[in-house]
Amino acid sequence: MRRKFTRQLRFENLEERSLLSATPLNDLLDAVENEITSDRVGQSLQFLSDSSSLEENVQQQSLTGGALIGLAPLQLSEDRVAVQAAVSGTSTLASLRTDLQSLGFQESTSNDWMASGWLPVASISALGGLNSLEYVRPLYAPLTSVGSADSQGHESQRTDLIADFLGLTGEGITVGVISDSYDNGGSGSAGTDIASGDLPGTGNMLGHTQTVNVFRDNLAGTDEGRAMLQIVHDVAPEAGLLFSNVSDAMGVQSQQAFAANIPQLELLGADVIVDDLVFFAEPLFSDGLIAQAVNAAANNGTVYVSAAGNFSADSYESGFVNSGVTDTFTFGGTNFTELLHDFGGGDTWQTIQFGGGDTISFQWDDPFFTVSPESGGATRNFDIIIRDSTTQNILFVSDDSVVGGDPVELVSNNGSTATFEVGIGLRNGINPGGTLKYVMYGSGSQISEHATGSSTTTPHANTNGAISVGAAAYFDTPEFDPAAPFVPPVLENFSSLGGVDILFDAAGNRLATPEVREGVDIVAPDGVNTTFFGQDIAQDTDTLTNFFGTSAAAPHVAGLAALLLQADPSLTPAGIETVLEQSAGSTGWRSLP
Repeated sequence: MRRKFTRQLRFENLEERSLLSATPLNDLLDAVENEITSDRVGQSLQFLSDSSSLEENVQQQSLTGGALIGLAPLQLSEDRVAVQAAVSGTSTLASLRTDLQSLGFQESTSNDWMASGWLPVASISALGGLNSLEYVRPLYAPLTSVGSADSQGHESQRTDLIADFLGLTGEGITVGVISDSYDNGGSGSAGTDIASGDLPGTGNMLGHTQTVNVFRDNLAGTDEGRAMLQIVHDVAPEAGLLFSNVSDAMGVQSQQAFAANIPQLELLGADVIVDDLVFFAEPLFSDGLIAQAVNAAANNGTVYVSAAGNFSADSYESGFVNSGVTDTFTFGGTNFTELLHDFGGGDTWQTIQFGGGDTISFQWDDPFFTVSPESGGATRNFDIIIRDSTTQNILFVSDDSVVGGDPVELVSNNGSTATFEVGIGLRNGINPGGTLKYVMYGSGSQISEHATGSSTTTPHANTNGAISVGAAAYFDTPEFDPAAPFVPPVLENFSSLGGVDILFDAAGNRLATPEVREGVDIVAPDGVNTTFFGQDIAQDTDTLTNFFGTSAAAPHVAGLAALLLQADPSLTPAGIETVLEQSAGSTGWRSLP
């Protein structure tokens, strides 16, 4: 008997709906409401924006003073939504492709058991009749770990001295950057950076005429990738430069596309790759598709550097504690019975500050079907519940029926920062136990009580093949703080805490002993100058914009890796990491070389 699909595909609010410009909003709402009729589809693919849930969503906004709590933003294009679909164990990928194409699905990326692409909204209900389809979920956009402008980080991490003393420039080494975009819409801004000497290319005033090779760009990004490339170019001015975002040829951003673009950069000659992105649904307790691609690159001899993230220690992690309290309530027309988790002392509700635009990724220790279909996916069904801290009204329940799928629930705050309470419930009280963890992805969130101060390192940066990079402001390093020349750099308070233990192997088998991961390997400078990205700060005397975050720190390490490879091409990725760690001071966090 086939498992039911999980309840996944939903839109968040009217503002998201308005992006579907090719279909009038009211017609689309009516179509969705009419299409959700069968029990299987109703349990698996119901949208929040059917009439009753849409009304509930508007009520939530008024209850929270403007904060609209809902699911993470989907990728929408006119009347299509980006999804990934997995093949049933009784069928073949070829059959799934044929069935999906008959519904107007446009495939963009695939592997042996899963296809991603654009699905017409009008075809959603028809998915329930496909015997070739085992599992479907939406695709959410990733989050970045956010010349005339010389990076102070070059001096801060002393690579200027290394380069000058040894005559190193990165010549003969190629560095690839994976981020949101390079030259958004082809606006010509990259050309300005080339002319000013901040990027290489034809017309570079300093004679660095090698062209940035752009494999794939994003027309809707912030060009954070170009700011990262400026930093790499400052540290290793004669290194070749590559860029890719995490979309596929049809513009769908997914973990599959990210993983596929890593070997593409290797084929284009990348000796070093650096990224600064995280997908909310990346597995925390196992190496997902991206992490596996990172490990493969490292095994090929490619140095892989990844931003650890800017999420401080805003993560809760605990074994499930049975409170003995069963809560029953109705939300969005659905009746819930939840066995609540005890956060401590019998308290079943945890107070948090939830930042506007931030997302909570809640996971537990079950295997991911989309990573290892042979595992059978999740065996338990936890929900995360958000309620008003004053009225105790339930504002949102992320209640995807994930048994047989991925053990992850996502909640986003699309309004302003506010105080809420979080509850974690086991649906119907079945099969309690195991490890629970949620990470608050964003810049305005924190856990106000029962905090565990747990790791928030980007999942693929937590893998063995990656050099994970934290951030310290350049002006808090010995090179720029003469009052304390021998004091290690001061870690940024937002820099992610490292080390999530791995509980499953790549096939989804539980490990007999958890694999302890260090998480953050090295700390490098941020707050440095770029020509356009960030805001000017008072700590420097110029008017150039300053780029903060592990997104700025990671390319400093990538540039340094290029210099080391130029000096000794025989160095392996593990050798590069060892050199970095041995040359760094340490006070619990590894410092700058």
